[in-house]
Amino acid sequence: MRFLDFCDYLGRLEMTASRLEIARILSGLLKDLNDEVRVGLYLMLGKLGPDYDNQEFGMASKGVIRALSLASGKGVDEVEGRYKQMGDLGELVKEMNLGNERSGVNVGEIYKMMFDLAKDSGAGSQERKVEKLAKIISLVSGEEAKFVVRILMGKLRLGFSEKTIFDSLSQILSGGKTIRKEIDSAYQICPDAGLLVEKALLMGLDGLKDVRVRVGVPVVPALCQRLDSYSEIIKKMGEVAVERKYDGTRVQIHYSRKDGVLRT
Repeated sequence: MRFLDFCDYLGRLEMTASRLEIARILSGLLKDLNDEVRVGLYLMLGKLGPDYDNQEFGMASKGVIRALSLASGKGVDEVEGRYKQMGDLGELVKEMNLGNERSGVNVGEIYKMMFDLAKDSGAGSQERKVEKLAKIISLVSGEEAKFVVRILMGKLRLGFSEKTIFDSLSQILSGGKTIRKEIDSAYQICPDAGLLVEKALLMGLDGLKDVRVRVGVPVVPALCQRLDSYSEIIKKMGEVAVERKYDGTRVQIHYSRKDGVLRT
């Protein structure tokens, strides 16, 4: 899928307030992404992978401003001044119109370039990140550059979450919300929306049933349901045991008997 078409979908989502309409647009986007659905889904969530992978771009607004300065030939102070006036780096890069209005780059290519930028580390990495972002901006149109920058900055503001995506997936597979329970159950075992949507679109409900617990992939902790009083708890659960609750960090230990690997 062309990244320009992908951004057209994101623009429509940005302008839509209705949850039902957002789910409808997402359904069309997921189907049109085809074999790029996994990476496309990560990008529309402003990520490079599932949350447990902790993959971050490692660039702040100052780095983006330097990239815009490099791509445009304008001074950093001039770019920064305009940013202060506009307050949105995405709209600023679109206004600057630095790239290629006939861009033919696809979603997978953009993902690879942004992944390469994020993975760059060590001495001199910030300068290289600035250069790589400037290169991406020069390859794409102004509208595409707007969303590249917003994805990188984590400021997409599209008004939906993984739950809305799962509503759309259920709509695609069943014509309604009849399999949301199956999708949610699979997500509890493997909290990777990109992988789950890819499996479901390729193999249908069988793809979700194929999801298994894997070493190193955290299962989603079960959260308790709140009730307003002790009497309600007793009424709902019967005889209970009570202990003090202390704040702390939830930890999962994953151990593989095959390779002896212990992960926390």
